[in-house]
Amino acid sequence: MNKQSTIRFFAVLLLVVAFFAVALNPVQAARTKALRISEGNATEVAGGPLDSIQTSLNASKAEIDTLFNYSSLYDLDSITSNTIPNATLVSSGLLLTNGSSRILVEDIILYTDPTGVAGPTNVVFATDNTNGLTGVAAPFVAIAVSGLGANKSVTASVSGTTKILPYLIEAGKKLYVAGNDGAGTGAGKLYIVVKYRRLNSVNAGLAD
Repeated sequence: MNKQSTIRFFAVLLLVVAFFAVALNPVQAARTKALRISEGNATEVAGGPLDSIQTSLNASKAEIDTLFNYSSLYDLDSITSNTIPNATLVSSGLLLTNGSSRILVEDIILYTDPTGVAGPTNVVFATDNTNGLTGVAAPFVAIAVSGLGANKSVTASVSGTTKILPYLIEAGKKLYVAGNDGAGTGAGKLYIVVKYRRLNSVNAGLAD
C-alpha cells in the first residue's frame, strides 16, 4: 500500500467513525435521559410529554378541589311570623338571591325568639329553579311549625319533615321561605341560617 492509499484509507475510516458517533449520540442521550427519569430526576421531563401530562393532572385536581372543597358559607336572615307568606314565592319570603354561580345548600338551621312561630302546618323552603324540585308546592325542606314554639332551635337535616339535602340552587335563582297551607301569624321572630357552598364557575361544563 503506497502512501496515497494509506491516507485515503484513514480518511475513510475517520469518516465512518464520525458517522457512527453522530448517529449513536441521540440514542445514547435518550438512554441517559430515560435512566435519569427512572431515578426520579424531575428536571429531565421539564417541557416534555410527561411534564405536559403532569400539568394537565394538576389542573384537573385544582378544578376538583375548587368544586368539592370550597369553604362552607353561612347566610343569616330573620322574618317575623306574620310576614311568612301563604304558599307562594314572593318578596316577603325572599331569603337569598343567587348570582352567576351555583349554590349547594347543605343545611338550614332555625331559631325562634321567646314568642315563636304560628300559623301554617309547615314552614317550607323552595326555589324558582328551572330543573328538579321547584316552586312552593315542591319544597326541598319542610319543618313543622309545632316544633317552632318559643326559644327553639331546629336543624333541617335532622328534624325536617322534608329534607332533600344537599340541594342545588341554579345560577340566577332565588331561595324563599313560606307557609305550606297558610300565612304566618303573630309577632314572633324566626331566625334562619343557611349553610351552603358556592360552586366555582370553573365547572361550567356542568350544563344547567
